Amino acid sequence: RLYYAGGWIDVDLGDSGHFGYGETDDHRYDEVVDTGYITGCSLLVRSSVLELIGYMDEDYFLYFEETEWCVKAQSHGFRLVYMPKSIVYHKESVSTRKISGAFTYYMTRNRLYFMSRNGNKVRWLKRLRTDLHSLLRCIYHLELVHTRSMVVAYWHWLRGFTGPLECPSKCKL
Repeated sequence: RLYYAGGWIDVDLGDSGHFGYGETDDHRYDEVVDTGYITGCSLLVRSSVLELIGYMDEDYFLYFEETEWCVKAQSHGFRLVYMPKSIVYHKESVSTRKISGAFTYYMTRNRLYFMSRNGNKVRWLKRLRTDLHSLLRCIYHLELVHTRSMVVAYWHWLRGFTGPLECPSKCKL
């Protein structure tokens, strides 16, 4: 199964995604193509590029650090290229599955952080509406860990907390 065959970023909505995700490799993605996003687990870059634009921002800790790095690389005129012959084996979200609510927390908080640094403020209402819908769905299905993780993520983003937290699902408001 494919994890990544190129990608895209919507800076204003704080969204990114992979082409080919979960699909059987039927060789549909066998061409070298420019892409809008490269997932961090398969990013290969020259040291001269790092010297010019810097490393990924550690304030993210987890999720969106490579997204912002890709935006920065493109803004400096570098191409992002999908190379179909490269093979990387990746166990998705292994570290965040160990901590209940961690994925929801970091994706929510870091998406907001990414948007506040890179996005168009006019589109924030759409993001808030989407997150409110997700929050209400979690409440309806009694997914209390995810509900709490989203609320804490918004609170921490508003307070300016960045980087790793010891246990995202149990952080006090």
